[in-house]
Amino acid sequence: MEHESRQVVDLDISKFVTEWQAQILEDDQGKRYVAPFPEGVVRPVQYGIGVKVNSVYMSQYQLIPYNRIEDHFQERLNIPVSNGSIGNFNQDAYNRLEGFDQ
Repeated sequence: MEHESRQVVDLDISKFVTEWQAQILEDDQGKRYVAPFPEGVVRPVQYGIGVKVNSVYMSQYQLIPYNRIEDHFQERLNIPVSNGSIGNFNQDAYNRLEGFDQ
């Protein structure tokens, strides 16, 4: 018996948000104690590694202009990424890879 095979390869690009909450306790003297957040979670809202990696890839490897990267994130994923953030992502990547260049 003969079989025929067909495959469909697709890509699902989606956004997900992880929210961290820290309990705040206060002692009898009014001193507040805030539970720690996971390492690297330092701002009320920040971008994850997936956003940063894709931004750097598009700007540095594909040479896509910052404003088009900004449009991509806003229109396709509803993630507001500014030109300044894209520049910061590139600078961070450069700083992390600088030792390899030497």
